[in-house]
Amino acid sequence: MSSHLQSILQELYSLHAFGIKPGLERTLELSASLGNPHSKYPTIHIAGTNGKGTTCSVLASCLQEAGYKVGLYTSPHIQRFNERIKVNGVEISDEELVELLPQLLTKTKEIGSTFFETTTILAFQYFSNKQVDIAIIETGLGGRLDSTNIITPLVSVITSIDFDHQEYLGNTLEKIAFEKAGIIKKGIPVIVSEPRTILRLVFEQKASEEQTVCHFFDEECDISSINSSQSLTSTFTLSFGEITYANLEFGLTGNHLIRNAATAIRTLESIKDSFHITEEQIRIGVKNVSKNTGLASRIQRIQSHPTLISDVAHNVAGLVQCFETVAMSGYNLHEFSVIFGVMADKNYVEMLEVIQKFVSNIFVTALNFERALTVDKLYESAIQVGFQEVKKVNSIAEGLAMVIKEKTPTIVLGSFHVAEEVFNYFDAKISKV
Repeated sequence: MSSHLQSILQELYSLHAFGIKPGLERTLELSASLGNPHSKYPTIHIAGTNGKGTTCSVLASCLQEAGYKVGLYTSPHIQRFNERIKVNGVEISDEELVELLPQLLTKTKEIGSTFFETTTILAFQYFSNKQVDIAIIETGLGGRLDSTNIITPLVSVITSIDFDHQEYLGNTLEKIAFEKAGIIKKGIPVIVSEPRTILRLVFEQKASEEQTVCHFFDEECDISSINSSQSLTSTFTLSFGEITYANLEFGLTGNHLIRNAATAIRTLESIKDSFHITEEQIRIGVKNVSKNTGLASRIQRIQSHPTLISDVAHNVAGLVQCFETVAMSGYNLHEFSVIFGVMADKNYVEMLEVIQKFVSNIFVTALNFERALTVDKLYESAIQVGFQEVKKVNSIAEGLAMVIKEKTPTIVLGSFHVAEEVFNYFDAKISKV
């Protein structure tokens, strides 16, 4: 990375000081200053607590296989800011960031936009410049007041709902669902993958207000014949109406990730009048999702001897899904340790309680991030929760070095920043070879 780009990105990151400011007015003004690039191409909009990134990536991968030029906007990144903005799996280049960001940052400072608002308009402008055929847009936080919500998509998608960011979205599932349902727009179909019947009324009411119809995944689709392997890949069958996709090969595994992939396929069926895509193209897209889009750390096996698994799970629901997936893939969780770091604003005690149900030994650390929970606080909480063995380590890297030396199968999770430190560790090892 050039010093010039580093300086520009530092200026962008400094916008975090503004915090999160819900509302669309600044994003609309920022977009208008560039000629409203978000209106120049069709989009698909995805909200939810967990599963957004996987759903977005499967959509993008399949559309790429169909020959379309596809923009993909997701967050957060794992190692490089550029990961957030891709066209056909290729990240925005350093040179393009240097070209686009300075003008945007000038306007940003003038109107007091936040980091995410600025990054969102950067993505929209980049996709316009690249003349994409379609862009897949993931919300950042919530939906109703999220800066991505200035788009009018072909279809909206809502994945699973769970407790996260309660300080912004509310402290009940109904309140969180209401915020996610805010992406539903007049006359625009919506695919709802969240299965809880108690939340159905929230989505139906919003759809009724916007004069559109909710398509509930569980009413229309059936997933069967799931098989997972220790490589953490899988096969499954999806039935939708008279359509059956038998024995789909998926580059990931886990009931929740399979459901996300199936939701993406159902979404593609809803736009076939505008974007033709064959069954074979969908099959290849689902199989090659990580290769096509760079999707990483969704219950990913990093190495085999000892087994090291990385996941970006950062809330209670995500942790449960991770452990259940590893178990259903043929691993004995009693043999595993966990390396865990977490943000201070998460429900870390509940997260520790979940981990303790599946494994006995844990390495705790403080992440290299200003919002990270201190290692001492995490250690104290782990002791109180009742782990048989708790070890403090100075970093994810130190924990990885220890479990590799001791040949201990390990799962590393707790945050996107955990995944970043995992990949940085292995990148450093490769560079020394």
